[in-house]
Amino acid sequence: MRAPLDAFEAKYAASSDPWGYQTSPYELAKYLATTHALPDRYFMRGFEPACSIGVLTRMLAKRVEQLVACDASETAIRLARNHPQAPPNVEFYHATLPDGWPPGTFDLVVFSEVGYYWDEEGLNDILERLETSLAEQSVLLAVHWTGHSNDHLLHGERVHQLLRERFGRSTFHADHIDDDDHCYVMDRWDL
Repeated sequence: MRAPLDAFEAKYAASSDPWGYQTSPYELAKYLATTHALPDRYFMRGFEPACSIGVLTRMLAKRVEQLVACDASETAIRLARNHPQAPPNVEFYHATLPDGWPPGTFDLVVFSEVGYYWDEEGLNDILERLETSLAEQSVLLAVHWTGHSNDHLLHGERVHQLLRERFGRSTFHADHIDDDDHCYVMDRWDL
């Protein structure tokens, strides 16, 4: 089961940046921490599911030869693709997962702020697909908010528990808590 997708489109219809990704000091600091959590290497092919309007995508594109980024919202993808600083090495496309999973393998997957929109069965389907698309010597980086939201089917901590059950103990782990609204968990696996 997945959270209803029409709610996302409605949020982007009401605002081009409904979560303040471009302006929130918390979001921007989290994105910076995300990129700093990557190992010191350049990646050949990366995947960012649920890229939203592409703020983190633009940061990740500096570290990868080719980046594939998708979102379930057509409006978000249009905004990301048409941003004046949209990198030429990013393929933006509209898709719902797991059906719209891109072909091929990746040596980097950034699984950020998306895992809690499925129930456990649905997330396990996603993680199985993710596992089969990881190349040798790949990196999986996951970041999820640990607050509470009515549209989340799983808590962010539970998402990371399921990731650890599938991929083992993470190479890097961080918990960030400013307050109840500004908190997240981050894990990286070097596979």
